[in-house]
Amino acid sequence: SDAVDWITGTGVYALTGTTPSGLAAAVVTVTERNWVRNGSFEDADTSTWQITGPGAGIAASGDAADGARALGFWSATAYSFTVSQRITGLPEGSYALSATTQGGTSPATDTRTLTATTAAGSASAPLELAGWREFRTASTAPVVVGADGVLTVTVAMSLSPEAWGT
Repeated sequence: SDAVDWITGTGVYALTGTTPSGLAAAVVTVTERNWVRNGSFEDADTSTWQITGPGAGIAASGDAADGARALGFWSATAYSFTVSQRITGLPEGSYALSATTQGGTSPATDTRTLTATTAAGSASAPLELAGWREFRTASTAPVVVGADGVLTVTVAMSLSPEAWGT
């Protein structure tokens, strides 16, 4: 069938054709590839992630947005941390990031940011802590990855005392 010629990106496509036995139909779902290694923190080996600063860690959590593990954070005092991963070997092109958070006790004066950085520039999106199990997903605008094939994912938070979340 020539139907695959019009599959140009993510989505759900219905294909029809014929076989020696008669008509055939299929549904093809094309999803974006997740290039972030251990993006849901499910692998026990979290060495692809670098955490700097106090109050944050990767562990089993009943409050994970996806799976059974999450990056969790809390401190009795004001705190700041970053979590980052440098991704290499990407094909040239445009990439966007998304991250899902939940949590609270974090006023608007706190900073909570997801950033995608490449040699060509960066794009950021604010992360929201809307309450317990009130999951919110933030997405960056696309950034261009050039011939070097490198993109760095960073979550940076500067939080008030007792701000918490995953």
